[in-house]
Amino acid sequence: SPLRKMAEVESSDPRERTTSDKEWVKVQKKTFTNWVNDRLKDTGMKVEDLTMQLDDGITLPKLLEVLAHNKKMPKYNKKPRMQVQKQENLSVVFKFMKVDEKIELVNIGPGDIMEHNPKLILGLIWTLILRYQLGIGAIEPEAPPEKGDKKETPKPKKKQPSGSAKKLLLGWLQATLPDENIK
Repeated sequence: SPLRKMAEVESSDPRERTTSDKEWVKVQKKTFTNWVNDRLKDTGMKVEDLTMQLDDGITLPKLLEVLAHNKKMPKYNKKPRMQVQKQENLSVVFKFMKVDEKIELVNIGPGDIMEHNPKLILGLIWTLILRYQLGIGAIEPEAPPEKGDKKETPKPKKKQPSGSAKKLLLGWLQATLPDENIK
């Protein structure tokens, strides 16, 4: 299965990795596409090509609505026809992820989705998996200051993962595919 192959490649030492970058991207793309489709199954939407389809301005907003437990996205164009409308929708999604969902995004924006950058798109989906599947990357709210407390309100702390991304991925795969004996 693609998840098993992903675990085998991920669990090996990068210096010993025999899978080429192209194969690795292909495995990630297929695995992450399956994850996205599993989340979108009740919406009637299906992703065929993760790196090419997210630029439609509809799929990513719908995915975020599902992942955020149907939390309403800010207003966006439900039937974008022009590239500028699609890009505006993606801008709304990125703002929603950063501001409302407090997802830390690094080196990716709407333009990268429009340009179909596979590594950055896969990185975005991995960030969403970490946040919504594994609960990593959420912001922990601090207790509000007591009445009369003159201290500045501290910034919220980011939840720290209890292991490396490699270990988290392996744990997720083992939980997802218990019969596969993934090590």
